[in-house]
Amino acid sequence: MPDLRAIIVALGVGIGLAAYTVLWWHWPLALGGGVGIVMGGLTLVGSVSFGPNTADADAAWRAAAPEFTDPPASPRSDAGPMPIADPGQNDRSTTT
Repeated sequence: MPDLRAIIVALGVGIGLAAYTVLWWHWPLALGGGVGIVMGGLTLVGSVSFGPNTADADAAWRAAAPEFTDPPASPRSDAGPMPIADPGQNDRSTTT
């Protein structure tokens, strides 16, 4: 369920756009209201898609249960530098 602020913003956008199109552009009420409903719904969907920041919750459970967290990855010390690929190795433009 979206929070109250998202619903208020969506209602403001929908009613504002409907009022603008009906009163200023003299659109029929059904058309202006329909556009307002669609844009209000899109605003509500867009505002709900921005979820809460869960970084604080992740940090809290990692601090409370460190035995369940993975150690940070480190580079292998026995591996040498990666070989550089030959650019002409996979060249298929020249066929024999």
